[in-house]
Amino acid sequence: MSNFYDEILEWAAKCSNPLCSSAWITITYQKSYDVIEFCILQAILKIKNRILKITVTINSAEKVFKLNDIETCSLLDETFGSNSSSIKFQPKEYGPLATNVGFNAIHIFAHDEKAPEHNYEKFEDAAKLESGAT
Repeated sequence: MSNFYDEILEWAAKCSNPLCSSAWITITYQKSYDVIEFCILQAILKIKNRILKITVTINSAEKVFKLNDIETCSLLDETFGSNSSSIKFQPKEYGPLATNVGFNAIHIFAHDEKAPEHNYEKFEDAAKLESGAT
């Protein structure tokens, strides 16, 4: 499985409680993908400063995910991630001292029938700049 979106720059580094609820990042793909998983690493690790839950929006559907201490990876069910052209991450709940919080990295994994075969499944790294993700 390869990742198709990869961002290693900090996002929302100036997000501060209570303004974090109005901050978000939307990643738009050059084509539609069947997203199967996302992983998020947080920049701040102390529980009182970090984002605790996020709302993920794909194809107008929203789900809330709890974030772990350092890295959170979540597998998506077929109906939630299928045929998506973008994904949006928005803080939902955060610690009482949330200041200068954000994500250190975001990885998105998707299935692509046209990708070169790797082992038993075919996946594409759509996060590469060559893939057109913005």
